[in-house]
Order: sequence, then structure tokens, then C-alpha cells
Amino acid sequence: MIKLNKIFLDDWLVFEGQQEVSFQTTTNANVITIFGENQAGKTSFLNAFRFALYGEVRDRRGNLVDTKNLINRRSLRSGKKEFGVEVQFEDDGSHLTIQRKGTSESPETTLIVRQDGKSVSLDMAEKLISDLIPKQLANFFLFDGEHLSEYEALTDASAEAGAKKALRAKIEENLGIPVLTTGRELLRKSKMKISKQLSTRTKKSDGFNSSLLQQVIEKKEACERAIEEKEKEEEKLASELTSLEEGIERHQEIAKLKSQLENVNRNIHREKESRDKTFENLKLLNDKCTFYFLHILHEQVVAKTRDKQDELSQQEKIARTAVATMGILEASLENKVCETCKQPLHDEADLSLKIADLSIEASKLQQINVELDAIKQRLSWGKSLDGANEIKGKALAYAEQLSGHYRQLGAFESEKNGIRDDLSGSDSDESDQIARHYAQTVAAHEQTVSFIENQRQELDGLQANYDKFYKQFEKERGIEDDLSRRMNLTTLLLEAFETSVDKYRESRRSDIEKRANESFSQMTTLSDYDRLVINEDFGLELFVNDAKDYVSAGGSQIVALSLIEAINHLGRKKGPLLMDTPFGRLDKSHRKNILSYLPTAVSQLITFTHSGEMGEEDNFLESSIVACRYRIKSIKSQSSVIEKIS
Repeated sequence: MIKLNKIFLDDWLVFEGQQEVSFQTTTNANVITIFGENQAGKTSFLNAFRFALYGEVRDRRGNLVDTKNLINRRSLRSGKKEFGVEVQFEDDGSHLTIQRKGTSESPETTLIVRQDGKSVSLDMAEKLISDLIPKQLANFFLFDGEHLSEYEALTDASAEAGAKKALRAKIEENLGIPVLTTGRELLRKSKMKISKQLSTRTKKSDGFNSSLLQQVIEKKEACERAIEEKEKEEEKLASELTSLEEGIERHQEIAKLKSQLENVNRNIHREKESRDKTFENLKLLNDKCTFYFLHILHEQVVAKTRDKQDELSQQEKIARTAVATMGILEASLENKVCETCKQPLHDEADLSLKIADLSIEASKLQQINVELDAIKQRLSWGKSLDGANEIKGKALAYAEQLSGHYRQLGAFESEKNGIRDDLSGSDSDESDQIARHYAQTVAAHEQTVSFIENQRQELDGLQANYDKFYKQFEKERGIEDDLSRRMNLTTLLLEAFETSVDKYRESRRSDIEKRANESFSQMTTLSDYDRLVINEDFGLELFVNDAKDYVSAGGSQIVALSLIEAINHLGRKKGPLLMDTPFGRLDKSHRKNILSYLPTAVSQLITFTHSGEMGEEDNFLESSIVACRYRIKSIKSQSSVIEKIS
């Protein structure tokens, strides 16, 4: 079992000066939580492990960072040139110290490894690191939660084929499958080479006159030429895919960053709406507070308000009377008959003047009612509020909410600026063009591989016919030499490898499915599902009532985490798992389930979270399993410190 003991940082990125973090855990308390807001240095801290182990760091775009730029900027300005990281591991009782140093003047690094206190050679150092955590497994040891979407895409039929193929290759590499596939390819090429030698020798042999054997040889040679030609084409396409991978990774990163930016903008909009609502509540309470204290301190204010209410009530009666009278006079004017005495009208002009005068009084009614309502509300405040303490408590609560909204908006704006910085200089059109070219190349590569496979199947059939005729030819000629025996042995070995590759892949796929189901059952809040089923690309699909079911964004993250845990469990010795921002879209119940289960599946669980995922006081974790808590705090530009909380 592998355990992390300590890490030492020396002017590493945002961590100025020398800083140390201990990962001392026990069997029962094996969780360490590290809190830090965006831009504080969580990813820089995680990258320190990658640098110590493999001598490289990649930015959020997946590009390699120049080693000379890894020194703390403030330290560099003060004249310092050296920086470094030291990590201490324990592996089944053996102690391993890995130290890597660099300078601001050179891209080269210095690696020093000590095993049980003794320095080892560079070759042995690299072997010890590879045995500890092979580089191809790094993504399952230092896991960035923001990349969970890549694993979710394995179940999405609309996801880019190239991206799924690249991730499947990583998973298969983690499971050791390429060892068998490489052996199979070598045997295929060896068999083809021997087959050519046999065909050439047979045609040159005395007495060779079998027309059937001649036909088989010609077809076989044509098939071999087609395979060789397509293999060159496949190699060229594979090389092109490799050269495009950096561009496609950037395209995926841009798409992910744009999605994150949209989410942040939505969060900012919702937060501003909540802030404005809180502000209105506080403003209303402030109005209440003002009148209430005037009511307590100056009773004459209340008396004057009531006098004003009486005055407006009298005006309201006059206005309502004017409205009613005006209605009667307007009807009389329209009918040419007095509505009171039913006599014909004699002076319509005088009546029109009376209606005009009344309309002036009637027009005041709406404004009078508005003022009366406002007075009634103010008078009710003094009655409904139960003293100054209640007013004070409500005001403080609203003020705290408002302060929280501004803090959250600040965090969102900081995250937004960080995403914009990462997107700066990006050309979306060029990125989309690269993605289309990559997809076309993937399709051409798959078509070429499919053609080669079909040709190989045809060649196998021709080879079987050739072997049949050649054995008869050998029997008639009485020959069986080393070349024939090599051919027979290579054929047997290739058959064994062909069977082994398929069986091993299916076996590992089955193992992943079984382990992922166990993990999913512990982390999900669902109860009415059947199982997770693994697909050809190693993606997991949820089945309910024997049918593939739709999974929510949060549910997809749990499925992806189950896959990660299964690969981590099956691909290497039990060891630590470092997870950066793992809870982005998850509710509290799922977070609690994850933090209850993962500590049982790994030797140590080290989480890097921000306040949007889990606060320092959140109780998702049982206190008994937490070894310690740390906080990464930005104290000034380009300078962060790691503080122990508990």
C-alpha cells in the first residue's frame, strides 16, 4: 500500500518561500481536506506532485509549461533563481523521497531520489517512480474533477469520436492491454515476413508446378501488398492524429471553458437577482425602522399622520361625491333630460361647465387613495413590529445576506476573469476547424484500420489454403526445414495472442463493470435502478427496468466517478487519491455519500475544494475520519500560504 507522508515546496509557483504540508493519516482517519478559493493556488499545489514525479507541468489548456516559469514571481524579482519540490512516500514499509529542482535560467531539472535514506542512480530513480505511480496512471492519482466530462462523454453517442478514442486508449494503457496488442502486431508482421520467404522459396523450388498453389500464392501476395500499403497509410494517419492531439485538446478545453463561462454568467445573474431582492427587503425594513423610531420618540408625528389621514379621508368623500354627481350630469347632457326632475334641459352650456368643475375634483381620487394606502401602511408598522430588537435582528440578517451576496459575486467575478484569461488569444474558428479535421482524420484512420482487419482475415483464409497445399508439397518433396517450423510456431503464437487480447480486454471490462457497480451503489442516492453496463469505449450506462436510462448532470458525474474509482482500483496498488474540485454539480446527499465511500477505497483521500463546493464548516465528512484540514490563502499577488486549520 502506498501512502503520502509530506510535501515540501520551495518558491514553487504562487507559494513563496519554503512551505511544508504533512499528510500523516491513520487507517481510520485517512482524509485530508484542502480548502482554497479560485486563483488561490489549489491547482498549483496539485501540479507540484506532477513536477516532482515526472518533471513536467501542464496548464489548463494541456500545454507544457516552460520549467523556467515555475519559480515564484516575487522570489524571482527579489533575486532568487532556484525552486523545487520534495515529496515523501511510504510504499509497503519502504520510504521513498523524491526531490526535483529547477532554476529560472534553464529548462533542465535535477532529480534526486532516496530509498530508505540512501541515494539511488538516475536509472533506478526513474524505475522506482514508474513502479510507484507510472506516468500513464497519473490522471487517476492526481485527478482534476473538471475533466469528469471527458469520462461522461464515453456514454454520449454524439460526443467526438476522436476524444472518446483517445480516452479509451488511456484507459487501456492503464489496464496493460497495449502490451498484448503490441505483441500481436509484432507476430503479425513476423508471420507475414516468413510467409513471403516461404512463397518465394516455393516458387523457386524444382518441380513446382501446382497451379492451385500458384493461385493461392499470387492472391496471398496481392493481399500482403494491400496490407503493407494500408499499414503505411495507417501509420501516416496515426502520426497526423498525434500531431493534432494538442489542437483537439485545446478545442475541448475551449469548449469546456465556454461552458464554464456560461455557467458562471448564469450564477452571476441569479446572485444579482437575489442581491437586489435582499436589498429591497433591507430598504423596506429601513423605512419601517425610520417610522417606528419616530413613533416611539415623537408621538406627535403619529398624531400628525392621523390628522393627515382624516384630512385625506374627507377629501376622498368629496372626490367620490364629485364622481357620482358628474356621472348623473353627463347622463342628463347626453339624453337632453334632467335625470333628477325628468324635465327638458334649457341651459346645456351651464351644465357642461358644472361637469368640468366636478371632473377636477374627481381626478384627485386616485392620488388621494395612493396617499391613504401609504399612511395606513406606515401606521401599521408601528403596531406590527415588536420593539427595536426585532427591527435590529432583521436588519442585521438582511445586511449579512447582502454581504454574502457581494462576497459570492466577487468569487464568481474572479472565476469569470480567470476563465477569460484562459480563453484569451484563443481562435474559436481555428479551433473548430482543427476539430473537424481531427474528426475526418479519425474517420479515415478507423476506415483504414477496418480495411486492414478485413484484409488480414482474407489473408488468414489464404494462408490456411496455402498451408494445406504447402504441407502436401512438403510431403511430396520430403522437406521440412527451419523456415517451415518458424512459420508453424509463429502461427500458433499469433493465435494465442489473438485470443488473449480479446479475452483479456473483455475480462478487464467485466472487472471494471463489477467494481464500478459496487462504487456506484455506495455513492448514488438512486434506489430503483438495475445496474451499470459498460460499453465498447469503457463508458458506463445506467439501466432501469432493463432499458438505458437518462442520467442527470449530477448523476453523470457519479457514474463517471464510479468509473474513475474502478480504474484506479484495478490499475494499480492501493494508494492515495488527490482530487481537485470533485463536487461541482453534486447535491449535498451525493457529496456526503462520496466522502463516506471513497476513504474506504483508497489509502488516503486528499480533496481540494472551494466554497462553492464545500465550506470549511460543512459536515459532509465524519470528523472521526478526517486527519487534518488545510487552507490555501492568497495573502498578496503571486503569494499564497498553506495554513493548518485543524
